[in-house]
Amino acid sequence: MIEELKKLIYPVPEKIDKINIEKNLFKIIRSNIMENNYEISVGPYILNINPEELKVFYETELSKIKLSLVDIYYETMRPLETKYYVITNDQKDAYSLDNPYYIVDNNIVNINGTLEEHYSFELVTNNPNLNIMDYLNIPNNYSIITNDEDGLTICREITPNETKTNPQIFFNNLVKPVYYDEEKDLFINKDNYKEETYQKYLPNLTKEKEIVTFIFNTMKDFYLKYQ
Repeated sequence: MIEELKKLIYPVPEKIDKINIEKNLFKIIRSNIMENNYEISVGPYILNINPEELKVFYETELSKIKLSLVDIYYETMRPLETKYYVITNDQKDAYSLDNPYYIVDNNIVNINGTLEEHYSFELVTNNPNLNIMDYLNIPNNYSIITNDEDGLTICREITPNETKTNPQIFFNNLVKPVYYDEEKDLFINKDNYKEETYQKYLPNLTKEKEIVTFIFNTMKDFYLKYQ
């Protein structure tokens, strides 16, 4: 029964077969409550069928949706490309990895409709006198989340139609954007920033939310029908 339900909801179908989802779900609830088994896993979905604690979770590596008797919650994270920035006075076509450099990771986060961009900075250097903040200029509209021996993380709230930040704004002019060439094991002097809006990087969870909501309401309907 669980495998049949899984085929109906994962991977997410173009058209949701609500009739067969309901049939399978009713069978699963009947079977499991007789054995006092209230938590059921169906692919990335977790169902709590306890009538006093009804919940539906959808969770993947990058997305979470939770619907319960008390609230609805969703969260998504979209990791973007890791970028590199070399600290140097020299203007060259390529730079050795012996130069001090920053590794910059960027995530777009959506928590219940609030959008944020998160940037994490790591400084790679053999010079103990260099500090991660030495070449950084963090704008006032960013908040610092962490600043410790593992690096610096900052964030700010964004809107979908806003142009994506060019990370070069975080550095002074002694820091150059580069591309890491794995084959040559060199940094190539190249800025690969593209002017795009954040909308491109926001996953659409409309179908997943629809499935979670339908499963949750079907669970409620079961207990209303058979109480």
